[in-house]
Amino acid sequence: MVGTLSPSRENKPLLSIVSNSIIGLVYLTINDLYHLQAHPCLSKEYAHLSHNSTTIDINHVHCCLGHLGHNNILCLVSKGILEGIDCLEDRVDFCEVCIVGKQYRFSFSASNKQACHKLDLIHSDLCGLFPSSRHGYQYYITFTDDCTHYIWIYPFYTKAKAFAHFCEWKSMVELNTDIFIKVLQTDEDGEYESHAFNSFLSNCGIIHQKTAPYIP
Repeated sequence: MVGTLSPSRENKPLLSIVSNSIIGLVYLTINDLYHLQAHPCLSKEYAHLSHNSTTIDINHVHCCLGHLGHNNILCLVSKGILEGIDCLEDRVDFCEVCIVGKQYRFSFSASNKQACHKLDLIHSDLCGLFPSSRHGYQYYITFTDDCTHYIWIYPFYTKAKAFAHFCEWKSMVELNTDIFIKVLQTDEDGEYESHAFNSFLSNCGIIHQKTAPYIP
């Protein structure tokens, strides 16, 4: 572990908390970033290591280079572009990440269906966890009326508040419009699957339609 003194434009010693010895110098730049003045560790062991013949698993190099194609990796090694690698173990393993990354999904067909009246169909989604806002909010829930496309947004601190905000919003819109909510459409994420939430919808006569999670 290391530590330093309070921020200053002047050079400050970087101390080892364990041995209390100076291991480097740091200073604060004009962009409020710390710049570390350090030098590479020079030793005979590192020098010998850098010149030793190295055989590396091609699958490891494949992952380190952002899942570059194996043929391209062999080409880089043969041309000496990848320094420190003299030989590759060319046994190619199955890469699940590459298979998933190459998958694609057909586009959804356009739909002209739209609710004919207010509150006939409400789309809702809960978003978060986000970095804390100015007031400490890390989540928000949205309610979108399919007929008017009017959107209500409620920010809150914890995910457990989603149900309470739905009850608050439902009372507000039904009181102001004299119209009852008919259908609520959500994904199958956990915030809409609690027993209390489903019981409340059932008692109010609201149909709960569900779509696949993480699908717009």
